[in-house]
Amino acid sequence: MKKTPPKQSLKTLATASLALVGLTLACSVTPKTTTKEFKRFDDSNQQSVEISLPNLQRALKAAKLPAAKIVANQTLLATETNRDSQRKHLSISLGTLTREQCEVARKVYADGWKDNLSGVDCNLADGKKVFLIDDFLTPVMQATLRHTFIPEKTESSRPLTQDERKQYGISAGGEMLVSKSAETNCWSTAYEVLRRTSGASPSYTIHNLLPQEVDLRFTDPQLTQTLLSGQSASQINNQFATRGVVFGEFIIVRDKQMARETGAKSDIAHVTLLIDEGLVFERVGTDPVYPMRITTLEEVTADYPQASFDLRRLIKDFPDPKTEDFSRSIKESMEGVVYEVTIELKELKLNKSNLGRYALPESAFVAPTAKN
Repeated sequence: MKKTPPKQSLKTLATASLALVGLTLACSVTPKTTTKEFKRFDDSNQQSVEISLPNLQRALKAAKLPAAKIVANQTLLATETNRDSQRKHLSISLGTLTREQCEVARKVYADGWKDNLSGVDCNLADGKKVFLIDDFLTPVMQATLRHTFIPEKTESSRPLTQDERKQYGISAGGEMLVSKSAETNCWSTAYEVLRRTSGASPSYTIHNLLPQEVDLRFTDPQLTQTLLSGQSASQINNQFATRGVVFGEFIIVRDKQMARETGAKSDIAHVTLLIDEGLVFERVGTDPVYPMRITTLEEVTADYPQASFDLRRLIKDFPDPKTEDFSRSIKESMEGVVYEVTIELKELKLNKSNLGRYALPESAFVAPTAKN
């Protein structure tokens, strides 16, 4: 998640209380709604940057095939005013590939994690077609990459009833602040990738895991396995020079100081998914200025200088959030104000093109002419 304090709301109490549930609620006397939509991120203003893909190049060498001709560019993202440097999004071309090279790339990335997960068609690899690393990622990664999400929130307030004042120990007055939201964050985006939906109708469900659910989901020993725990930034960055990366392994960022400062119910500050050595896929917080992106692990760890890092591996696909007992509604009380927060789910069936790439459906975009 973003390493910034919760945003100020119209009532200072809202900020303090909703830090407990990991959300930001702007309070209003009358109902207010913002519209949810995906938007294509403009990455046309690119700068050349050097990126290596050690996992891929080693696999090609082992297969006695030519190395991929990697061309990488970065786009600087809009950022918070209190950040020292801009976050980056990477676009990575593997150049033209033969069918043999394509098959190796498939196994290095998503299809090595689960058979036929990426949907890429190596019959199209004729030594002339240029492939992006995107082509070899999971359906959720392919569809959401380079997209931002504008969350939907409906907010309202009303006086507390006598029974509610009694229930929450409020002697007089008081109000109920109600928020319903549909939004995504780093945790829920990682969760959707770890569902590994594939086949005829892969999907992406818009939802926002709450802090008290994060430890339960990402550290469940029935779903994930701990490989490393409590690593420093330098330790986690150096690990992969010797052990390599298995596509789909993920890193949990734990920041106890941030948890104390915000009152969060979990010290998990962020989750990011490994693609290759030193390369990750992630969503940064809920701020719509940040797209689902590919970036370097070094940039991620630099955001959390006081954090510790756990490396985990998926051992069983995460379940569909619609079938899980997610905490969809939470009530918190603080200083005469009761906050009721409801998280809504919205499932999007992903489309697949003739070229094997997955994309968001038209219904994910408010404007019917929006391109994805």
